[in-house]
Formats: sequence, structure tokens, C-alpha cells
Amino acid sequence: MDSPFDSDELRELMAQYGAVHKPGMTDKLLKDMAPLFTAQGIDLDNLGPEVGIEELNQVLAQATEQYNFSLFNPETQHRELALRVLRSYSILLANSDADQAQQLFSSIRPEETGTTPAASHVIGVALGLVDSWFTDPTQQKHLARTKLSRTAGRPALATGGDILALARKGRAYDSLQSLTVNHGGLLVCAGAMLVVAAAVQMTAKHAGITVQDAATQLLTATDMPLSQMQQAQQEQRHHDDGSSFRKSSGGSLTHEDHRWTAKFKAWLTRQPEISAPSVAEEVAMFEFGLGLVRGANLDPHNILHMLKVVAIYHTVEPEASRGPLFATLQDYAEFRADTATSKKDTKNWLVFFEVVDEELGALVEELGLLPDLDIGLDLSGELLEILQAAAEVPDSQVVPALRQTRAISAINVLLDWIGPHKPVTQTGALRRAEISTIAAMLGISAVGVAKAPTFDPEHWRAEQQGTRPRHVTSMWDLGEVAIWWEALLVSEIIEVTTTKVTPGPQADQWRTNPERPYLEVFLAMILAQELIELVDPVDLEEAFETGTLPFGFEALTVITTHLQQCLQSAKEVTVEVPTTGRFNPAATMVAEVLSRLHLLGLVQFDSQTFILQVPLELRGAVGAGLFMFGQSWAKQINLG
Repeated sequence: MDSPFDSDELRELMAQYGAVHKPGMTDKLLKDMAPLFTAQGIDLDNLGPEVGIEELNQVLAQATEQYNFSLFNPETQHRELALRVLRSYSILLANSDADQAQQLFSSIRPEETGTTPAASHVIGVALGLVDSWFTDPTQQKHLARTKLSRTAGRPALATGGDILALARKGRAYDSLQSLTVNHGGLLVCAGAMLVVAAAVQMTAKHAGITVQDAATQLLTATDMPLSQMQQAQQEQRHHDDGSSFRKSSGGSLTHEDHRWTAKFKAWLTRQPEISAPSVAEEVAMFEFGLGLVRGANLDPHNILHMLKVVAIYHTVEPEASRGPLFATLQDYAEFRADTATSKKDTKNWLVFFEVVDEELGALVEELGLLPDLDIGLDLSGELLEILQAAAEVPDSQVVPALRQTRAISAINVLLDWIGPHKPVTQTGALRRAEISTIAAMLGISAVGVAKAPTFDPEHWRAEQQGTRPRHVTSMWDLGEVAIWWEALLVSEIIEVTTTKVTPGPQADQWRTNPERPYLEVFLAMILAQELIELVDPVDLEEAFETGTLPFGFEALTVITTHLQQCLQSAKEVTVEVPTTGRFNPAATMVAEVLSRLHLLGLVQFDSQTFILQVPLELRGAVGAGLFMFGQSWAKQINLG
């Protein structure tokens, strides 16, 4: 009998809609689903008479559900590939590179390869993400203005519009079947990618960062070549790197374990912070823990069994693995409480969360993991003596020097320029066209651009040396301007609404030559804020959980130590960073912060020789800034 697919008319019609007849697809599908049937005790090649049609239909329905779940919930490697595609696509659209974006979309195939994800993987990841973003109370306001790129064709835009409407209700993923029926899988993939890209662009605009940065944060992608990324993931799963864990030799994981792992992984990608450095590493740690639980013949999805897991985790070797294990278990407890479908389950998992939290705190203390976060500022002794000595320098000598600093001399220039008001963006920054104007007030050559230029080492060096204007996409990209603007806001010299900046309640006070205390406190706030921002609160919190020093702490200690030395001796000092060479993260951070303080007029610093000096007239302001920061730091580490 001739196949209907041999008809030339049918083939031509199918070609118009991009449809392709692939013989043997049913056989392949059943072969792929065979393990799922076997798990239910069904052998498709040898169905006995005891297998009734009702039982077979029931097993088929369950296997189909599990198979579809696996299609749209990729494992770690394929999820990373899907995220990479979504990130690249979002960046290409933001850069108005529609041709490259279309080429990227066209490279996606129904089945995954070693370098590209399956279309179903992209769809599943994208729909899960947009559901979480658009229903997040902290993001709903700015995402409400999300608009899809008009570079796509009408069918893709229509599909994207449906997905966008569903995502606002948190129902895009649950509506996968109806979306596929109404639009087809290819258009669902295109529409989902459009919505992700639009959300990334809107988030970048709201946060005042580049689309590339927003895509990296939201899509947890990596810049590693794919081959290295896949190799790293494989190593994370199967090797001990000397600092975390090994693959568990415990019990085998069940299908239920893999299903919950996929859900946990999806939940982790939506969190602002997690215990591990990456989602992939935390998932690997979670699977390691699951193996231990199964090896002890316990059910990791039974809350009563999980209470016994605490004792098991305390026996894991090496001891250094226990902290990350408990931290991951705590995240898992929060996930289960967050996604529970009944009040009883929510309450039980929250109780378990508290149990793990207490165990983690006790473990850190027991193993002596609490980090030494003392930065050496003596708030009740030496620093107070420095402030008292600085106060004895006559106002007639100090005030003119304070007013000559760029941070203060530019205030009246800014107020005159603002006039009644100037428009601002939704992030509270001046518009891109006015970046060069406000930068010039602080002696900075900068220009606002719509697209961040490709990194060029020579251009970067020229920008740092001031021989080439800095190219930035937002006012917030200029560190000196951002920290100055913050001090102006806190001092009520300016006020910012969602649409404009106006002179603040204290503007008139500053127009009429404010007294010395106002001037010193303003500069002190700038210094304190610079130091505060060196250590991210998330890194500080992690330090208390893991016992490791937070990123930025070394640079912070170097700066506070040498500033205090300058105040004590009133002489120049050479800043020394106790690491190998100066071209390292700590040295770079030190140079950047001190260079900003130099430009604003608080210190004198040479980034080539690393020689630092605090002028006599500015010792009061710098000392007050150190005191402000010291109080804030003491409060943070005591709370920790």
C-alpha cells in the first residue's frame, strides 16, 4: 500500500509549513520511553495476557507524563546549553542584531547535540523562568512594561504575546500543551525566547546595568567555551576537587529523586542567592547528599526520614564537606516549604529548615570556621584621638581646602544646572545624553552610549589614564558619579522621584557656604560608602556560613590600614597589598577606590607608585569617614 506521504501535493503543502515526515518516529518514541514502561513492570516486546487494556492505558499515560517532563526539564548540561542560548539571544536582540539572533534560533533542533540544546529544553527553561520572574513581587512593577521586540515575524510575536499574558499569571509553563496545540512547537520556542529577551532588557533598564550583565545574572550562563563547561560539569559530578565533595557511593537515585532534583534546580535558578557558587555545583552537592540518604535506606522526600539525615551528614568525611552539605540541605528545606501544596507540609518543612539552620550554626562554631573579620579600626581609642587632633586645625585653614575638593566645589555647579528640575530614568539616573555633563563637573571625560563597546585593552587603559572618554551606558557605570550622587541624596541636597531630580531641602544651605561640619560630614559619607560597597552583604553572610573571608575583604583591610597610617603620621605612605604582585583582584580594587577618592579630592594617590597621602586639612573628613564605616562594619559582623 502506498504511503499518503508519497503524495507530491501533500509534500508541497507540508513544506510550506515547515513540516517534515520522518518515518519511524513512533518506533523511536516507544524505544525512548521503554525504560519508563519497564519501571512500571511492562515489557512492550512481550506483553502477557495478564496486561489488560486499562492497565496498559494507565501505564502509557504515566510514562507519557514522565517522558514529557524529561523533555521540558533538561538535566544540568542541557539546561546550561539552553540558558546559554537564551542569554546570547537576549544580548543579540538588545544589540539590534536581528540577523544573528535569527541564525541562533535557526540552529536549535528538535533533539539536542553536544553543542546545542533541544527546542523542548529551551521552551521548558524559558517558560519556567518567565513564570517566576513575572510573578515575583519585587519584579512585577518594572516587568509590567515589558514589550516584545518587533524584529520577529507576526506569528512569533502573537505566540510571544500569549506567553507574556500567561507568564503574568504564572501559568505559561502549565499552559505548554495548549500553547503547542494553538501555535506549534517551533513558534512556542520563538515566542518564549522573545519574552525572555524582553524581560532581560527591561530588567537591565530598571537596574541601570548592561543587558549583558542582566542576562548573565538572570540566566546564570557562563562565558566558558562549551567544551570546557561540559568538562567542568562532569568533573564537578565525579571528582573531589579537594575543597568540597566526592560522588556519593551510597544508594542509587530513583526517578522520583531525579524529578525533585529538576524542580529544586529550577527553583535555585530563580533565587537571588544560593549556598553554592553556582547552581550546577549546588545540584551536584544535593545529589551527593541524596546518595547518602538512599544508602541509609531512607526516603529523602519523607520529612520524618529527613530528620534522621542530620545525624548522617555529621559523619561525612572530610569534615570540610559537612558545611556545604548542610547549607545545601537548608536551601532544599526552603525550596520544599516554598513549593508545598498544603499548610501542613509548609509548616513541617519550615520546622526542618530551623533544625538544619541550628545544626549549620553549631557546625561552623564547632569546626572553628568563623572568619576573623577585624579590620583593625580602634573606634574608642586611636581613631577618636585622630579626630580630636584634626578638630584643632583652625576653620580658616580647613574650610577653604574642603570647598576646593571636587566633590564639594561641583555641588553648586550641579544645582545651577538642575534649575527647577531635570528628567531622570526609571533607575533614578540622569539620561544618557547628560552623562558627559555631570561627569565633567567632577573632571571626568565620559560619554553615554546606547551599546557598550567591545572590550579593547588599549581603549581601557586610555580611559583609565583620561586620554580617551569613558564609554558608558548608564550614569551608574561611573563610580565617582554614583557615589557622589548617593551622598547628595542622603544629605538632601537633591531629591529624586521616578521622573525627575530637583533641588532638595538642604540645597539653599549649600548655596550659601555651609559651615565646616556640613562639609566634613559630606566627604565622610563618600568615604564610608566607598568602603561599605567593597564587601557585598551576600558574601559577608556566606563568610559566616562557610568560614571563608568574603571577596573584597583584603582590599578593604589594605585601604583602612593605610588610611589610618596616613592620619597617624600626616605623611605619605606606600600602599602595600600582601599578595603576589599588584596585578591581582585586591590590588585592582585598592587602586580603583583610592583613585576615585583622589579624583573627588579626599586623598592624594598615585596609581603608578601606590603612594598615598591625606592632606592635613582633610584629616577630619577622612577620620570621620573611617569612623562612620567602622561603626557600620562592627554592626554587620556582630549581627552575623
